[in-house]
Amino acid sequence: MEHMMAEMVKIKRESVDARMETTEIKRMADEAFQAQEVLQQQNEEMHQRADEAQANVQTQVTNLRHLEGVATIEQPRDFQPFTTSIMNTKISVNILISKMKSFDGTIDPNQHLKNF
Repeated sequence: MEHMMAEMVKIKRESVDARMETTEIKRMADEAFQAQEVLQQQNEEMHQRADEAQANVQTQVTNLRHLEGVATIEQPRDFQPFTTSIMNTKISVNILISKMKSFDGTIDPNQHLKNF
């Protein structure tokens, strides 16, 4: 009988230990699941930020392409490209104005100057 009681106590301890291990395993599984959910949320947020950054870059590229050829350098209102003596020089009414086309960059500049 004593042997049987000892065996029952042993079985009871093993049962309690098994329940404790099962509880611990469930707790660890719950923690792992929660950690996985947090990582998935962070991953989604990172993808969203990356998409927003890519859209922002694309918008900036589009804006820069739109501004090509439109951008101008602001000059003061009193800006004069020539000196006062040049600006005050009178042009003769008998001057012959060249009928040559303006240089547009599509031909050799040296040839354009020679034609002038």
